[in-house]
Amino acid sequence: MTNMIADEAVAKSNVLSVFDFDGTLTHHDSFIPFLRFAFGKRYFAGRLVRMALPTLHCVRRKLTRDE
Repeated sequence: MTNMIADEAVAKSNVLSVFDFDGTLTHHDSFIPFLRFAFGKRYFAGRLVRMALPTLHCVRRKLTRDE
């Protein structure tokens, strides 16, 4: 009986619980800096330049995510 009341209270509440263990929500996302560190600045910059054209095609809907 007590569990049923607690479940109904949770179902009716408008609470969002978010856990930000690494600070990506409150501070900044660390994925791009990690890639830059892992591959080196020169290689990372070269790959970034090579991805410019496919990114434009994807934005213009000429290229799908699968391609």
